[in-house]
Amino acid sequence: MQKRHKKVLVAVDGSEQSFETVRYVAHVLPQEQTKLFLYYVMSRIPDTLWDLYDDPDLSYKLLQFPAWRSEQKRLIEEFMDRASIFLEKSGYPTSHVFTSVKDRKVGIARDIVNEAKKGYDALVVGRRGTNPLRDLLLGSTASKLVESLSHLPVWVVGGRPNPDKILVAMDSSDSAIGTMEYVGKVLDFPKKQLLLFHAVRGFPLSTLKEGLSPKSKKIRELLATIRGEVDSEKELMQTFFEQRIRTLERKGMDVSQISTKIVTGVTSRAGSVVEEARKGEFGTIVIGRKGLSKVQQFIMGRVSSKVLQMARDMAVWVVN
Repeated sequence: MQKRHKKVLVAVDGSEQSFETVRYVAHVLPQEQTKLFLYYVMSRIPDTLWDLYDDPDLSYKLLQFPAWRSEQKRLIEEFMDRASIFLEKSGYPTSHVFTSVKDRKVGIARDIVNEAKKGYDALVVGRRGTNPLRDLLLGSTASKLVESLSHLPVWVVGGRPNPDKILVAMDSSDSAIGTMEYVGKVLDFPKKQLLLFHAVRGFPLSTLKEGLSPKSKKIRELLATIRGEVDSEKELMQTFFEQRIRTLERKGMDVSQISTKIVTGVTSRAGSVVEEARKGEFGTIVIGRKGLSKVQQFIMGRVSSKVLQMARDMAVWVVN
């Protein structure tokens, strides 16, 4: 039976960051097994004037922007041609690359969301802007897409990330199993290096009751309990990692390309994930949308949001 091609929606805006997003996708996904849909939402008027469009006193003045619209159309057509040629040179069959320019209907983010719900396997979007403070705004297009598409993996690409080194941030939840299954389905294994990474937060000593000496019996017992839980978590995660590696091996990946790492005592899980990725020159971080650490009782969704905000020069896959 012939395998179904993966359908990946790539939302573009004609910028250089958007082209870097196309470049990244071209080097991550297997060409013969993937169909790419480059999608652009075109406004009738400049975005800065959109709020005025419904004003009855001003809308008649904004109905015609023929020169502006013509220029936008020319630029995006040039971008689509450039991206299509690049994808073809990268090995994608011309029959696997589709371009689409659609008029804005209800809003750029919402129009992309509506398109993404039509049977795609992932949505890829570039991180807009170079200002770190703007990137943190929840109102940005990328953040709206991540928040709105809980059923679909969303890749947010910043900078020019290395496509061949991928860090998968994991806990021991069912969500993490789904994350690894997704990685196994989409990657072109022969070219990739994977790091399975888990971080355990340190115990905040500031939460101890005042007046208790660090040498007291209660404190010693508490610290021993914490150490026991951390050791159990490490053992559990190591077993979990080994199970996931065996699964990837059955899918054809060389296990020598997979490494694992567990760190303890971190103050920020999101910070430790991004720090490890930077230190190891990993261009991609894969993280579950939500999970639950059995020892720490920690909601992974908080971490995925923070990682998305911090890893501005990487690709972050938020997997449902």
